[in-house]
This record gives sequence, C-alpha cells and structure tokens, in this order.
Amino acid sequence: MTRPVTLTLPFYISVRNMGGHKMVKGPSKFQKYQLKDDLYYFLGLGIIPAGLFITYLNVTQGPAQLVDTPEGYVPEPHEYHRLPLTRLLAKYGVEPIEKKHERTLYYLHKADEKRKSTILQMEVRCLQKEKPENKGWYYVPTQGQFKEREDMYGSQEMVKARELGK
Repeated sequence: MTRPVTLTLPFYISVRNMGGHKMVKGPSKFQKYQLKDDLYYFLGLGIIPAGLFITYLNVTQGPAQLVDTPEGYVPEPHEYHRLPLTRLLAKYGVEPIEKKHERTLYYLHKADEKRKSTILQMEVRCLQKEKPENKGWYYVPTQGQFKEREDMYGSQEMVKARELGK
C-alpha cells in the first residue's frame, strides 16, 4: 500500500508495511513452550514409569490377605501394610520408628553428658579460684609419651633393677 507524503512533492513514495501487517511488540512465547516441553519430558521420564511400576505391583501381588499367623512367628513391621507399594516403601524406604527412637535417645544422652561435663568444669574452675593452690585443672595422660625411652632402656622393672645394682 502506498500513502501520500507531504504536500511539497507531487508524486508518491512507496512505504514498506511488511505485507500490510504491523509488527507488534509482545512477550516471548519461548518460556511457555519451554515449560510445556519440560512438563512433557518429566511426565514421560518419571510419572509414566512410576505408574507402570505401581500397576505391575498391584497386578502381580495384589492387596494383602488377612490370615492366621503360625505359632511362634512374629511378623515384621512392614508386613502389616495392605498394599504392595506401601509394604515396599515401609520395608526399604522408611526407617523403623524404633531406630529413630534409639537415635534420638543417643543424641539426648550425648547432650546430657556434655552438659554434665560443662557443669563439672565450671565447678572445678570455681574451686580453683577459691583455693589457688593448683596450677592447672586438667590432666594430660602420659601413657604413650615415654614409649621410646622404655623401648630403649627396657621395662620399668629393668630400670629399677639397674638403679638398685649401682
């Protein structure tokens, strides 16, 4: 399409309108298509195989039946669940409540021991301030400190025997 230009020119100048359509600025559709592609990808990668696995478990094993237990048999905790997927998750996926409880008791015991040790150290420091007779409040074990000397001169009995003999 052509349109007239200013009044000074007696002829028409062609103007490009890109086939009659104007270019409109707008948001990109890349994000929308990328989200759709990612959704289809992860749906095909995760949900479909998981659904097929669950269907396989339900068809081959089916729900648990309630039967009498034999004499002396103690069922494991995961055997109380009805569906095969929940049995599988209870057996391999989730740790038992007893194990969590024992771990919690261990952490509580360690915290209590640390608290008792801190209280004892504070009492020792207070007693040292009251009676400044001692230079230090800690004990350095000397169990392996003189091992080379003992190996060189022999055992303690040998050292005492040498001292007595001289």
